[in-house]
Amino acid sequence: MAHLLRTLSMALAAAILFAGSGCGDTAVPAPPPGGYAAAGEEAFYDTLNGVEIRDQQAIDWLREATRSDPLVGRPWFLLGMMHLWRVAQAWTDPLHASPFVREEVTLAREALARAVVLVPEDTRIPGFHAAARYNEGVAKEDPEITADGLRVLREAMDVNFLFNSFDFVGVVPPTVSGDDPLMAESIRYIEHGLTLLDDCTPKICAMTALVAGDRKSTRLNSS
Repeated sequence: MAHLLRTLSMALAAAILFAGSGCGDTAVPAPPPGGYAAAGEEAFYDTLNGVEIRDQQAIDWLREATRSDPLVGRPWFLLGMMHLWRVAQAWTDPLHASPFVREEVTLAREALARAVVLVPEDTRIPGFHAAARYNEGVAKEDPEITADGLRVLREAMDVNFLFNSFDFVGVVPPTVSGDDPLMAESIRYIEHGLTLLDDCTPKICAMTALVAGDRKSTRLNSS
């Protein structure tokens, strides 16, 4: 579970980077030069790239950015992804999620739910949110949340199949047995994704951003 979650989080992070596009008990410092959003994003990428682990600082500053201007979507997006990064680091036992993991995955889902609404043009975000929702159900051992996670994972593929199918195949197979119908469903998505990759242009393949209804169009930039 930990390896697959970490692989998923890094794959999602790489896509964000290519596009260019509980918060802790520590006191939030005064706004840095450039403001909370810019400082939080810098700390996010420092953590993601292994320059310096600054996840708590990123979360504190991005959270302050969402409080300062709750209608700007990108801080919500990065905040959710930073919480997912923490889940990937901490979730080591597929049969048991610690209270920390359960809290972090819930915070990730909440932040990404806001980003879905505020950045509707980015068709990748529904996949991130859906992955968090599914993992929330698994972590809390809640069948209703898990089922809802499956629903939103499938819906996310309707708007961006190639990119968001990575979310489904990243989070579902580690939680089911080899003979589970969900495993067969995951394999179908992988096979279909490979056929799309064979047919797409290098630029589109690099962005993994084919969208439903127009397999040659792409969402290139984050807001």
